[in-house]
Amino acid sequence: MRTLYAFLVGIDDYEDPVPPLRGCINDIEAAELVLGDVCKATGIDFKPAILKNAEATRDAFVDGFRGHLAKAGANDVALLYFAGHGSQEDAPQSFWHVEPDRLNETLVLFDSRREGSWDLADKELRGLLAELAANAAHLVCILDCCHSGSMTKSIDVVRRAPIDKRQRPADAFLGAQAMAAGAEAGQADWDVLPPGKHVLMAACRPEETAKEVLERGRQRGAFSAALMKVLHESDGRISYRDLMKRADAQVRQRTVEQTPQLELSDGSDARRLFFGNASVENVPYFSLRFDSQQGWVIDGGAIHGFAPPNGDETTTLAIFPLGGTAEEYRRFENALAVAIVESVRPESSHVSFTSGQEKLDDRTTYRAVVTATPLPPVQVHLSGEDAIISEVRAKLASAAAGSVLLRNTDDEATADFRVKPVDGGGWRIERAGGSPRPVSLAAADVDGVQGFIDLLEHMARWHVIATLRNPLSRLSERAAALSLSVPVAAEAKSAWTGLKSASPLVSYVKSAEGWHAPRLRVLITNNSPSEIYVALLWLSEDWAVSSSLSRAAAQKLQPGVSISALEGQPIEATIPNPLWQEGVTRLNDRLKLIASTEQFDPSLFDQAPLGTRTKSVQTRSPFERLGGRLLYRDLGPSAEAIADWTTIDLTLTVVRPPEAERVVDWPGTSP
Repeated sequence: MRTLYAFLVGIDDYEDPVPPLRGCINDIEAAELVLGDVCKATGIDFKPAILKNAEATRDAFVDGFRGHLAKAGANDVALLYFAGHGSQEDAPQSFWHVEPDRLNETLVLFDSRREGSWDLADKELRGLLAELAANAAHLVCILDCCHSGSMTKSIDVVRRAPIDKRQRPADAFLGAQAMAAGAEAGQADWDVLPPGKHVLMAACRPEETAKEVLERGRQRGAFSAALMKVLHESDGRISYRDLMKRADAQVRQRTVEQTPQLELSDGSDARRLFFGNASVENVPYFSLRFDSQQGWVIDGGAIHGFAPPNGDETTTLAIFPLGGTAEEYRRFENALAVAIVESVRPESSHVSFTSGQEKLDDRTTYRAVVTATPLPPVQVHLSGEDAIISEVRAKLASAAAGSVLLRNTDDEATADFRVKPVDGGGWRIERAGGSPRPVSLAAADVDGVQGFIDLLEHMARWHVIATLRNPLSRLSERAAALSLSVPVAAEAKSAWTGLKSASPLVSYVKSAEGWHAPRLRVLITNNSPSEIYVALLWLSEDWAVSSSLSRAAAQKLQPGVSISALEGQPIEATIPNPLWQEGVTRLNDRLKLIASTEQFDPSLFDQAPLGTRTKSVQTRSPFERLGGRLLYRDLGPSAEAIADWTTIDLTLTVVRPPEAERVVDWPGTSP
């Protein structure tokens, strides 16, 4: 019999100077009840261990993690649930090569800020996860705290403690002995603490805060309340991806500027059920039914990602009987009818039919599969009342007057871009999420109102490409794989090692000749049973998009075949001298792999860096020109399979230490 070993840690009553919280004990008590019920429903033995308030000291946390969770064997589940404060601390110099801001992220325990005690640093949690990996248990971490971001305070109750400014010696970290051994061998400290295979469910993005809300008269973490509600309603029979998707919708109803995150060391776990014992088939669908007041409706609305009709473009759905197999839903000839979305509510959408309505019985429920969606406009919030801003705001009120890609919004909290005036004249433009870096403009930099809109469109195209996803894809999440490898050392011309993380970090390398920018090899693999077409985009922090890593057209890839970007030549990831001299020691570049069942032209995504952009022309965005049937698939009367596509995203963090002054070419020729 499988066993769930759950380690539940909640802290409300912190010691001074850490401010108290009010919902963490409620969170873990609710988690104990819900997890127990889920175990009963799924036939799993439930063995919890709980630390509350003063019990949750640093030593008790480490002992509980190692003692209780280590009992989980190869067929079991080990679950860590932490509800409390997250924070940061000054990082020892030995970590500066991976922490240019010289701060570690931490979990704040009850006695963390006492003399002689410390928070649990992210490196230490990484080491604890690695210790459990040897047991081969299914490992799950749920962290309801501000543990990995900038933790900017936005409301009264956030789970963020003040930064610990004490100087912590390197030997005060868990795993200090392994770090010392690695340092003697010439390895970086971070490199000797590889994380174990696990699923992480975090309360928020790095730049957001984990908030508390009032839930049925009790203080709760917004994320914990949403997560437990979805688990309770599903009896745990839900995939990690669907669990987080529904929890995200619940969090958005409870608070603002908080987006739960699912991080996987193995991407295939997204399709696994909550306890990881089985995978579920990836055939997304909605239910269609007849409502006496509204007519035909589907149970998907704005909170599920549906966009209102945009001009003559709207969401299209193929309607099938509830029974049947996944393969039957992939072919048009099996569809009973075709519907389009007429209006969108938060929880549902009203539809009408373009064909086949006469085949439907209003007493029966049907399966609705999304086959095409409109491209929603990018939302821009403009502050200030100067002449240019006022006119831009007026033009962006409608597509006819201003831009088909941009739309003005009065809601700053939900805007994709925020434009704010700065002292002395000019503006600051920032993208929600904080990356790429904000753009500062003087009035002289802008060529009138249309020039301002052109610049915003350039940034908006980058944003749309970066966020391009097909959440309703019928392709398996593992249809394609994107992997990176780097040289083991500057002197090694042929020895390469893989980067396993979905968000890898690479640093400049020092040799006797000087510092070298990191070099990468990119491998694309077709894991699906059918041929696919693939292309790779590079999105940089200067708002450029390049398809130069791919050929002129998307490459056809047969099942089980791998190809290397740039014909196997290494790619150099750099932080240019001008940025580095301005103090920029870390950049986040993005790789986006697009895999499609049909051919497409990746060069349509290309755009130059923001500083070298040419004047844009009023056109539709690149995605609307991608190839028609790729994004706006025409459900014609043929028996062809419905075209499909998916994306894989990888954020690459490049670190150039402050001391990396003399940068030289790698020794020798390309490996």
